[in-house]
Amino acid sequence: MIGEEDNELEDYGEVFNPPTPERVQVSIEKVLKAKTGIRKVKPTPADKKRDEFCSLITRIEHAATRGIYASEFIPSMEDWDDAWLEIIEDLLSKQYSASQISLINFYLWDRYDENGQVKELEFEGGNGQVVYLDTPEQLYYIIGKIK
Repeated sequence: MIGEEDNELEDYGEVFNPPTPERVQVSIEKVLKAKTGIRKVKPTPADKKRDEFCSLITRIEHAATRGIYASEFIPSMEDWDDAWLEIIEDLLSKQYSASQISLINFYLWDRYDENGQVKELEFEGGNGQVVYLDTPEQLYYIIGKIK
């Protein structure tokens, strides 16, 4: 019995033991039969800006969800969260245009329909192009296209 479980875990080794740069390098060296090196690419300022934006959006989502659940038990918590969200919106207005903020608000508050499905978003003047915003990264990309 114990031996059988060990064999099952070997089949799922990648799940439990994800590849590391060292393991990837060894695998590449085996395939190429040559010495190789892997370097970590330094993030660009654009990468850092995208990561900060995505982190902010994710934290706002978590805070809003926490506020919804907390307001069921602590009624005044909803007022507290509203004040913080107004501050965040004011700070966003310093960095983004009104149309970009409108898209951020759609992503945070209106992107799900009554059934929990992601609503489609059609661009104005975008010849009928429809997108679904599932992640902060997708939101960041779309915001970059809007002025």
